[in-house]
Amino acid sequence: MRRHFGYVAPCTRMPPESLVSGCGKRAKQIFQDGQWPDSEEGLRDGMLRLWRRKLKIVSELANGPEACVTDVPDDDLEDRLLLGKGFQSFIDCLAEGAKVQLDDPVKEVSQDGTGVTMKLRSGKSFRGSFGIVTAPSGVLAELHPDSAIQFQPELPEDKRRALRRLSIPYRGASTHEKVVLRWPKSDPFVAAKLAPPGAALQFETTDVRFHFLNLHKYGREGQLLCHIWGDANWEEHSSLGDEELALHVVNGLRAMFPKDG
Repeated sequence: MRRHFGYVAPCTRMPPESLVSGCGKRAKQIFQDGQWPDSEEGLRDGMLRLWRRKLKIVSELANGPEACVTDVPDDDLEDRLLLGKGFQSFIDCLAEGAKVQLDDPVKEVSQDGTGVTMKLRSGKSFRGSFGIVTAPSGVLAELHPDSAIQFQPELPEDKRRALRRLSIPYRGASTHEKVVLRWPKSDPFVAAKLAPPGAALQFETTDVRFHFLNLHKYGREGQLLCHIWGDANWEEHSSLGDEELALHVVNGLRAMFPKDG
């Protein structure tokens, strides 16, 4: 059984800017064209040729996974590109011939003039001419002693400041949450704000907690996605239940569109 690796959205689901070269004026014209992409001669056939070329390239890779497009997508208007076992195919490819150490995190990274030594929690160590550290920013910011990595010599102060800015403020803090709002397709709000020609892909708001994405324009009819950012200094957020959180989002939306209730 294949797993989904990624998907190729049909033309009707893709933002115009990703398919049309040129200025924003052309993209605006497309939004106001209810027959697009069929009205743009050759676009659909051109995209099909592009996807077929990509599939051919993937299938010809040495020892590469099988590539195909599913005939029955999970969602309407969506064609899914399947790649072998999914993302595991890439992991297996990268790990081929490499020694992988699991369940033994790095606790210390030491660098000198001849190379890098990484010491694990178990006491084991590995030596190499260089090292690549891809730990999360919260680990590198030493939010908790159990996961912290000691660097010798210490990281420069400017890098430590950058890590603290990139990281969540404390262990367990929220980072990013999504709330999906749904209306019946016949709802006046959908007709007035989500569906009309020229409706925005994203709705701007002065409320720094939220960012609204118009999913209706991507084929999810009557749906709006609210991103809640963990760096918005909304300290109350982590203590709210689902219903309370949804109410804050709805109130934020009402503040943006007071005439729509």
